[in-house]
Amino acid sequence: MVRKMSLDRGLAVLALLLCLPLGCSEPGKGLSENVDEDGGGGSEGEGEGEGEGEGHTPDLGRPDLGEEGTVGFGEACTGNRDCASGFCVHGASGDVCTRVCAEEDCPVGWSCKGVSNFGEDLTFLCAPLAPTLCEPCRTDSDCGFLAADLCLVIGGDKRCGRDCADGRPCPAFYECKEVEAPGGGTAKQCLPLNGHCGCSLDEVGKTRACVRENDFGTCRGVETCDADEGWINCTAAIPRAEECDGIDNDCDDRVDEDLDGTPCEIRNAFGVCPGRLKCNGLEGRKCEGTEPALEVCDGLDNDCNGDIDDGLCFDGNPCTRDVCDAELGCSFPPFAGPCDDGSVCTRNDRCVDGSCTGETVSCDDNNPCTDDRCDPVGGCQHVNNSAPCETGNLCTADVCEGGECRRGGAVNCDDGNPCTDDGCEPASGCKHTGADGRICDDDDPCTTQSACGGGECVATAHFCTSQCPCPIYTCLPVFGLPVCTCLCF
Repeated sequence: MVRKMSLDRGLAVLALLLCLPLGCSEPGKGLSENVDEDGGGGSEGEGEGEGEGEGHTPDLGRPDLGEEGTVGFGEACTGNRDCASGFCVHGASGDVCTRVCAEEDCPVGWSCKGVSNFGEDLTFLCAPLAPTLCEPCRTDSDCGFLAADLCLVIGGDKRCGRDCADGRPCPAFYECKEVEAPGGGTAKQCLPLNGHCGCSLDEVGKTRACVRENDFGTCRGVETCDADEGWINCTAAIPRAEECDGIDNDCDDRVDEDLDGTPCEIRNAFGVCPGRLKCNGLEGRKCEGTEPALEVCDGLDNDCNGDIDDGLCFDGNPCTRDVCDAELGCSFPPFAGPCDDGSVCTRNDRCVDGSCTGETVSCDDNNPCTDDRCDPVGGCQHVNNSAPCETGNLCTADVCEGGECRRGGAVNCDDGNPCTDDGCEPASGCKHTGADGRICDDDDPCTTQSACGGGECVATAHFCTSQCPCPIYTCLPVFGLPVCTCLCF
């Protein structure tokens, strides 16, 4: 049943909101969404309409707008006054004149909807269907003011469908199909026959611009509308890093740019010379530079080995320059500067007067049990020895063994002197104390008695004293026997 709607505040707000999708430049423009699928219904007002029965169409009288307009149904208008019907609504490409309707007597592409902008009753007008079919969307609200138009996945993209319940017709190249509604259940929507919104059946065979882009650039081409697959066969190349092939690989309208100058090598039997790559289009890149050649006496490094005229004049001395002169022949002038004498036993080698000399490397490891030496190739070497050494106790005979000083037996402190007492102190070593007064033998046949004194064996009695009456005498050993010569005056 259609109910009258009082112009209380709630209805006024509702009417204002619902007219937004249709445009409300004047009173009376816009369509209410609060209508039933068959064009009836709407929000309940504070009072019931009298004399209204099921299917009753309310008074659709034209609003009092003054002089009648002359613009016909479906034609462009700027306001209600332009239209012969007195109703101007928003269409797909601008405002158009419409007319009152009863149930579904509107032409294809229009739907009979109730509008609350005129008086207390709903006014039913032919409203253009929302122009959003197959347009991109995110939610159902993006698909126009018809609440039954859904946002669906069509051909892999989210696109707007159009409600086709109760036999509402679909546009050409579309069909009414049952789909799953987002809120559950099913709904009938107009969908493209070929399953793609990108190109419809009336565009099959047509072409349009297309692009392929990535980090290397953007390439442009054209693609064709296919009845089954949509827009296909984009002729744009896939952008890629620029190559030396005479083609604009990255589609920046420049061919083979920024490819010259990369270092390269020119090789042949004589050596390797440095060069730079240069792009020659379809011929590819070529390494350009000096070709290695046989070394000749010309002051140039012909074979690019870093040496000028090498091998032509060579004296083997690192402290002379090997100079080759085509007229004067070879010369070897000395030069001062760093050099290498080939021995690791020297350091800070420098050329002096044509000779390479350096400072001798010290190999002393401060170990008395190793013999230190330096090998020109192997460097410092330390060979174990068995030399005497000292552990700190001077009363032991220490000796080197396995590169270490090991304690040996007691030191022999006997000095062979009968007139000393021999001993040893660990800190000072052997000591010899005099034994004065000790009887000793001085091994002299001419003495008959000897005693120690001052660390020496001293004669205390002479053989000739008892043999000569004279105070002066001499004694000479003959065959081990004393012979006295007495001198008497």
